[in-house]
Amino acid sequence: MQTLPIHFDLFAFIILLGVAQGLFLGVFFLTGKRGHSVSNRCMGWLMLALSAVIGEMFLCYTNYMFRVLTFVDFSEPLNFVMAPLFFFFVFARLRGRLPRWWGLHFVPAILWAINSISWLYQPIALKYNNYLHAYHPELPFAHEPPSYLPEDFFGIRDYIDEMTIVSCLVYNVLALVLVYRTYRQSGRPFWQRSPVRLAQLRNQSLLFLVLPPLIVIIKPQFYEDLGDYLLACYLTVIIYVTSIRVMADSSFFVDEPEPQPALPEAEAEPRKKY
Repeated sequence: MQTLPIHFDLFAFIILLGVAQGLFLGVFFLTGKRGHSVSNRCMGWLMLALSAVIGEMFLCYTNYMFRVLTFVDFSEPLNFVMAPLFFFFVFARLRGRLPRWWGLHFVPAILWAINSISWLYQPIALKYNNYLHAYHPELPFAHEPPSYLPEDFFGIRDYIDEMTIVSCLVYNVLALVLVYRTYRQSGRPFWQRSPVRLAQLRNQSLLFLVLPPLIVIIKPQFYEDLGDYLLACYLTVIIYVTSIRVMADSSFFVDEPEPQPALPEAEAEPRKKY
């Protein structure tokens, strides 16, 4: 099987920084008193998931994947974890808890992980050809030995991009709707000056909402997965924006329950009839 030398340039450096920063933030949010907050735990797991996805892109883009072919497509199930975790973060930041039946939101990721089990036991030649097909179609493919397990139980691996777009779009819209309703309940205009934490949630929701259209625009411009490094750079931007907000505002770690309507004050003494 033919391999290529390591390719490390500016884009690879940016992606690597994103992986490192995402790992740092993930551990940061999940440890200490910060880990007692539901929203912080959601953000911590989200940062770790982003790091894993970006990490695979880094291995593929730099040709390191030739040396660790076992890890080809290892992060696919996490594509369906990122969007729910971000929605949970927004929900918990506003209401101080997770939505009801929150575990059901991870069913797609669990099903995809089950579908990927057989992929772990496929011959290295098959994973090598899969990597070439995505990133180096100019290289000759290796001879594949007979496979004793189907590589795709449900026949859905070819649609991972489309399904990822749908997942991101649905949950990002839900997060933005939740923030918008909070603005309305507080009587504040959505696009005008507002409390810092509420404005942060609005801006983060808009930032994540850019991801699905970005995938739609970038992916068709490149053969198979060659546009992934641009998406990795964008995900890195999201990680660094989160880092800046954490450093700029210590209240980022505190949940802000949804505002409740004020109750009328009780009278000091009951009014007598006579």
